[in-house]
Amino acid sequence: MVQLHPDVLTANVTDFIGYNEHLANLTDGLFFPIILFVIWIISFIVVKA
Repeated sequence: MVQLHPDVLTANVTDFIGYNEHLANLTDGLFFPIILFVIWIISFIVVKA
């Protein structure tokens, strides 16, 4: 079981969204659902680990 510090997790998510911010213009409405899906997959992997 991997425990992530809330501040570290928040910082990583913020950096990730900021890094891919320009993609929002390309994907329009699909951007946010894709990000949520990716976060869900990562969360699933972390829980399984």
